[in-house]
Amino acid sequence: MSDRSALDSLEEGFVFRVSRFFFLFLIVLLMLTVLGGAAFFVWGFLPPTPPTGAAEISVTAKDVQQYLASNPIEPPTAPSSELVPGATSSTDDQTTYEALADSLRQLLPADVYPWDEVYSESYELKERGINNYLRELMEPYNETSEMIAPLRSLIGVLAAFEGEQRLLSLKAFVKLYRERYAAQTEAAQSAQSEFENSQSEKMIASTTGGMIVVSAITGMAFTAMFLVLLSVQRNIKKLVEKQSKE
Repeated sequence: MSDRSALDSLEEGFVFRVSRFFFLFLIVLLMLTVLGGAAFFVWGFLPPTPPTGAAEISVTAKDVQQYLASNPIEPPTAPSSELVPGATSSTDDQTTYEALADSLRQLLPADVYPWDEVYSESYELKERGINNYLRELMEPYNETSEMIAPLRSLIGVLAAFEGEQRLLSLKAFVKLYRERYAAQTEAAQSAQSEFENSQSEKMIASTTGGMIVVSAITGMAFTAMFLVLLSVQRNIKKLVEKQSKE
Protein backbone atom coordinates (compact mmCIF):
# COMPACT_ATOMS: atom_id res chain seq x y z
CA MET A 1 0.00 0.00 0.00
CA SER A 2 2.88 2.31 0.81
CA ASP A 3 4.46 1.55 -2.58
CA ARG A 4 1.23 2.51 -4.31
CA SER A 5 0.86 5.72 -2.28
CA ALA A 6 4.47 6.59 -3.12
CA LEU A 7 3.73 6.07 -6.83
CA ASP A 8 0.55 8.11 -6.52
CA SER A 9 2.45 10.90 -4.81
CA LEU A 10 5.12 10.76 -7.54
CA GLU A 11 2.48 10.85 -10.24
CA GLU A 12 0.49 13.61 -8.55
CA GLY A 13 3.41 15.72 -7.42
CA PHE A 14 5.80 15.29 -10.37
CA VAL A 15 4.45 13.53 -13.48
CA PHE A 16 1.23 15.51 -13.85
CA ARG A 17 2.85 18.82 -13.03
CA VAL A 18 5.80 18.26 -15.39
CA SER A 19 3.49 17.00 -18.14
CA ARG A 20 1.21 19.99 -17.75
CA PHE A 21 4.13 22.42 -17.78
CA PHE A 22 5.63 20.68 -20.81
CA PHE A 23 2.41 20.80 -22.85
CA LEU A 24 1.71 24.42 -21.86
CA PHE A 25 5.26 25.36 -22.86
CA LEU A 26 4.77 23.49 -26.13
CA ILE A 27 1.55 25.40 -26.86
CA VAL A 28 3.23 28.77 -26.22
CA LEU A 29 6.08 27.71 -28.51
CA LEU A 30 3.63 26.67 -31.21
CA MET A 31 1.75 29.96 -30.88
CA LEU A 32 5.00 31.86 -31.45
CA THR A 33 5.67 29.59 -34.41
CA VAL A 34 2.25 30.46 -35.85
CA LEU A 35 3.03 34.18 -35.52
CA GLY A 36 6.45 33.72 -37.14
CA GLY A 37 5.01 31.60 -39.95
CA ALA A 38 2.22 34.13 -40.53
CA ALA A 39 4.77 36.97 -40.74
CA PHE A 40 6.83 34.89 -43.19
CA PHE A 41 3.68 34.16 -45.19
CA VAL A 42 2.66 37.84 -45.37
CA TRP A 43 6.23 38.92 -46.25
CA GLY A 44 6.18 36.45 -49.12
CA PHE A 45 3.11 38.16 -50.59
CA LEU A 46 4.64 41.64 -50.48
CA PRO A 47 5.85 42.49 -54.02
CA PRO A 48 9.61 43.06 -54.34
CA THR A 49 10.83 46.48 -55.45
CA PRO A 50 11.30 46.40 -59.24
CA PRO A 51 14.57 47.72 -60.69
CA THR A 52 14.53 51.40 -61.57
CA GLY A 53 14.78 52.51 -65.18
CA ALA A 54 18.19 53.30 -66.60
CA ALA A 55 19.22 56.91 -66.19
CA GLU A 56 20.48 58.90 -69.16
CA ILE A 57 24.21 58.40 -69.65
CA SER A 58 26.16 61.60 -69.02
CA VAL A 59 29.54 62.45 -70.52
CA THR A 60 30.66 66.05 -69.98
CA ALA A 61 33.37 68.17 -71.57
CA LYS A 62 35.31 67.90 -68.30
CA ASP A 63 35.15 64.09 -68.51
CA VAL A 64 36.53 64.26 -72.06
CA GLN A 65 39.31 66.67 -71.04
CA GLN A 66 40.36 64.38 -68.19
CA TYR A 67 40.27 61.37 -70.50
CA LEU A 68 42.39 63.11 -73.16
CA ALA A 69 44.88 64.21 -70.51
CA SER A 70 45.48 60.62 -69.38
CA ASN A 71 44.79 58.81 -72.68
CA PRO A 72 46.37 60.70 -75.59
CA ILE A 73 44.80 59.92 -78.98
CA GLU A 74 46.65 60.26 -82.26
CA PRO A 75 45.55 63.33 -84.20
CA PRO A 76 43.44 62.87 -87.36
CA THR A 77 44.37 63.19 -91.02
CA ALA A 78 42.30 64.20 -94.10
CA PRO A 79 38.52 64.96 -94.83
CA SER A 80 35.28 63.61 -96.61
CA SER A 81 31.35 63.45 -95.87
CA GLU A 82 28.09 61.63 -94.70
CA LEU A 83 26.27 60.80 -91.41
CA VAL A 84 25.06 57.82 -89.42
CA PRO A 85 22.06 56.10 -91.08
CA GLY A 86 18.75 56.67 -89.33
CA ALA A 87 16.52 53.95 -87.83
CA THR A 88 12.78 53.47 -87.68
CA SER A 89 11.22 56.44 -85.92
CA SER A 90 8.39 58.92 -85.78
CA THR A 91 8.45 62.05 -87.96
CA ASP A 92 9.15 64.30 -84.95
CA ASP A 93 12.07 62.15 -83.80
CA GLN A 94 13.52 62.07 -87.29
CA THR A 95 13.19 65.85 -87.59
CA THR A 96 14.92 66.37 -84.24
CA TYR A 97 17.65 63.93 -85.18
CA GLU A 98 18.28 65.65 -88.53
CA ALA A 99 18.46 69.05 -86.83
CA LEU A 100 21.07 67.69 -84.40
CA ALA A 101 22.92 66.07 -87.29
CA ASP A 102 23.09 69.46 -89.04
CA SER A 103 24.53 70.99 -85.87
CA LEU A 104 27.14 68.23 -85.76
CA ARG A 105 28.09 68.89 -89.40
CA GLN A 106 28.57 72.56 -88.55
CA LEU A 107 30.87 71.64 -85.66
CA LEU A 108 32.73 69.09 -87.80
CA PRO A 109 32.62 70.45 -91.38
CA ALA A 110 33.46 67.87 -94.02
CA ASP A 111 36.15 70.05 -95.59
CA VAL A 112 38.12 69.99 -92.35
CA TYR A 113 37.33 66.69 -90.62
CA PRO A 114 37.33 63.14 -92.10
CA TRP A 115 33.78 61.79 -92.21
CA ASP A 116 34.78 58.67 -94.17
CA GLU A 117 37.72 56.32 -93.70
CA VAL A 118 41.06 57.60 -94.94
CA TYR A 119 43.23 55.11 -96.84
CA SER A 120 46.84 55.21 -97.92
CA GLU A 121 47.95 54.72 -101.52
CA SER A 122 48.39 51.03 -100.73
CA TYR A 123 44.74 50.92 -99.48
CA GLU A 124 45.68 50.57 -95.84
CA LEU A 125 43.32 52.26 -93.37
CA LYS A 126 45.01 55.36 -92.01
CA GLU A 127 42.12 57.01 -90.20
CA ARG A 128 38.62 56.02 -89.18
CA GLY A 129 36.00 58.52 -90.27
CA ILE A 130 33.46 60.39 -88.15
CA ASN A 131 30.71 58.11 -89.50
CA ASN A 132 32.53 55.11 -88.04
CA TYR A 133 32.61 56.68 -84.59
CA LEU A 134 28.97 57.70 -84.84
CA ARG A 135 27.97 54.15 -85.80
CA GLU A 136 29.93 52.87 -82.80
CA LEU A 137 28.19 55.41 -80.55
CA MET A 138 24.71 54.49 -81.79
CA GLU A 139 25.31 50.73 -82.06
CA PRO A 140 23.25 49.82 -78.93
CA TYR A 141 20.18 51.69 -80.21
CA ASN A 142 17.56 50.65 -82.77
CA GLU A 143 15.24 53.67 -82.71
CA THR A 144 16.03 57.23 -83.72
CA SER A 145 14.33 58.42 -80.52
CA GLU A 146 17.03 56.59 -78.53
CA MET A 147 19.83 58.22 -80.56
CA ILE A 148 18.75 61.78 -79.84
CA ALA A 149 20.09 61.98 -76.25
CA PRO A 150 23.66 60.76 -76.99
CA LEU A 151 23.84 62.92 -80.13
CA ARG A 152 22.70 66.01 -78.23
CA SER A 153 25.20 65.26 -75.47
CA LEU A 154 27.98 64.82 -78.05
CA ILE A 155 27.20 68.19 -79.65
CA GLY A 156 27.28 69.90 -76.26
CA VAL A 157 30.72 68.41 -75.52
CA LEU A 158 32.23 69.17 -78.96
CA ALA A 159 31.10 72.80 -78.74
CA ALA A 160 33.51 73.23 -75.81
CA PHE A 161 36.53 72.37 -77.99
CA GLU A 162 38.22 73.95 -80.99
CA GLY A 163 40.31 72.79 -83.96
CA GLU A 164 41.72 69.30 -84.05
CA GLN A 165 40.76 68.87 -80.40
CA ARG A 166 37.19 68.53 -81.61
CA LEU A 167 37.86 65.23 -83.40
CA LEU A 168 39.97 63.96 -80.53
CA SER A 169 37.09 64.86 -78.22
CA LEU A 170 34.68 62.94 -80.45
CA LYS A 171 36.83 59.81 -80.13
CA ALA A 172 37.15 60.25 -76.36
CA PHE A 173 33.40 60.89 -76.01
CA VAL A 174 32.51 57.69 -77.90
CA LYS A 175 34.98 55.69 -75.81
CA LEU A 176 33.66 57.04 -72.50
CA TYR A 177 30.02 56.76 -73.55
CA ARG A 178 30.34 53.11 -74.59
CA GLU A 179 32.18 52.25 -71.37
CA ARG A 180 29.46 53.86 -69.28
CA TYR A 181 26.74 52.26 -71.38
CA ALA A 182 28.33 48.83 -70.83
CA ALA A 183 28.59 49.49 -67.07
CA GLN A 184 24.97 50.66 -66.93
CA THR A 185 23.78 47.62 -68.89
CA GLU A 186 25.67 45.28 -66.56
CA ALA A 187 24.20 47.03 -63.51
CA ALA A 188 20.69 46.81 -65.00
CA GLN A 189 21.11 43.08 -65.69
CA SER A 190 22.37 42.54 -62.14
CA ALA A 191 19.40 44.48 -60.70
CA GLN A 192 16.97 42.48 -62.85
CA SER A 193 18.58 39.23 -61.72
CA GLU A 194 18.29 40.30 -58.05
CA PHE A 195 14.65 41.24 -58.64
CA GLU A 196 13.87 37.82 -60.14
CA ASN A 197 15.72 36.08 -57.28
CA SER A 198 13.72 38.15 -54.78
CA GLN A 199 10.49 37.12 -56.48
CA SER A 200 11.49 33.44 -56.22
CA GLU A 201 12.48 33.85 -52.56
CA LYS A 202 9.18 35.50 -51.71
CA MET A 203 7.22 32.76 -53.50
CA ILE A 204 9.10 30.12 -51.50
CA ALA A 205 8.64 32.19 -48.31
CA SER A 206 4.86 32.43 -48.76
CA THR A 207 4.59 28.66 -49.36
CA THR A 208 6.90 27.82 -46.46
CA GLY A 209 5.15 30.29 -44.14
CA GLY A 210 1.75 28.77 -44.97
CA MET A 211 3.05 25.27 -44.25
CA ILE A 212 4.56 26.42 -40.93
CA VAL A 213 1.27 28.03 -39.87
CA VAL A 214 -0.78 24.95 -40.75
CA SER A 215 1.71 22.61 -39.04
CA ALA A 216 1.88 24.76 -35.90
CA ILE A 217 -1.93 25.05 -35.63
CA THR A 218 -2.21 21.28 -36.06
CA GLY A 219 0.43 20.81 -33.35
CA MET A 220 -1.47 23.18 -31.05
CA ALA A 221 -4.68 21.21 -31.60
CA PHE A 222 -3.03 17.88 -30.70
CA THR A 223 -1.24 19.43 -27.70
CA ALA A 224 -4.51 20.88 -26.45
CA MET A 225 -6.09 17.42 -26.78
CA PHE A 226 -3.27 15.96 -24.66
CA LEU A 227 -3.82 18.64 -22.01
CA VAL A 228 -7.55 17.92 -21.97
CA LEU A 229 -6.92 14.16 -21.68
CA LEU A 230 -4.39 14.78 -18.92
CA SER A 231 -6.88 16.92 -17.03
CA VAL A 232 -9.66 14.33 -17.54
CA GLN A 233 -7.36 11.59 -16.30
CA ARG A 234 -6.57 13.52 -13.13
CA ASN A 235 -10.22 14.35 -12.48
CA ILE A 236 -11.28 10.73 -13.00
CA LYS A 237 -8.50 9.57 -10.68
CA LYS A 238 -9.62 12.00 -7.98
CA LEU A 239 -13.26 10.96 -8.43
CA VAL A 240 -12.39 7.28 -8.10
CA GLU A 241 -10.29 7.94 -4.98
CA LYS A 242 -13.15 9.96 -3.47
CA GLN A 243 -15.70 7.20 -4.19
CA SER A 244 -13.41 4.52 -2.74
CA LYS A 245 -13.06 6.47 0.48
CA GLU A 246 -16.81 6.78 0.79
